[in-house]
Amino acid sequence: MLQQITPENGIRIVNYSGKKRENHYYPWLKLGFKLALETGGRRPGIVYLKFGDIIEKNGKPGIIRIPDDKINNQFKLTGDDRKFLNIRITEGMLCLLEELDYDQYKGTDRFLLAPEVINKRHTMLSKLTKAFTHYYSQLNTGRHLTLYSCRRANITIESLKRGAGEPTDHHTDLKVEIEHYIDPKIVAATRFGSKVFSRSKKT
Repeated sequence: MLQQITPENGIRIVNYSGKKRENHYYPWLKLGFKLALETGGRRPGIVYLKFGDIIEKNGKPGIIRIPDDKINNQFKLTGDDRKFLNIRITEGMLCLLEELDYDQYKGTDRFLLAPEVINKRHTMLSKLTKAFTHYYSQLNTGRHLTLYSCRRANITIESLKRGAGEPTDHHTDLKVEIEHYIDPKIVAATRFGSKVFSRSKKT
């Protein structure tokens, strides 16, 4: 799908006259979708992720510290009371950090995604969602996938790596993961030897 993300393919005609158009292309989209897949984070966790949220282990990036927005919003937790998720960094995420000059910016308040966007950064949340749906629909796969599918895919793959009985870093409740996040299609694909994701530095 990443190959579909071009300025030309970003235009959507919203009426039959062709006069009303929507633009779903943004230079930072590809990175945004990659971050969604590699972190399994919700939209705020992607848009507001900073280099300073990367925690090193043995001198290398090891964990991403992301606010647990669902819990924080549910219980109205703010400041020092906020809860965080410690997400282990994938091989693919390490490759992305290399591309983003991690060594230069580590420990800073610089955003990983579109650091040049300062004002109205919250609008990126809906832009990510709409753009994913727009570009994926151009593939004509017959499936209905959304940005949320990246989160499900990440959690499913991480769950398969750990084996039965152990939740991923995204949840402490294994039952919640099984009922709401584990994708049976991905599980079936991996059992038959299919590659779900390609981990490569050439992204």
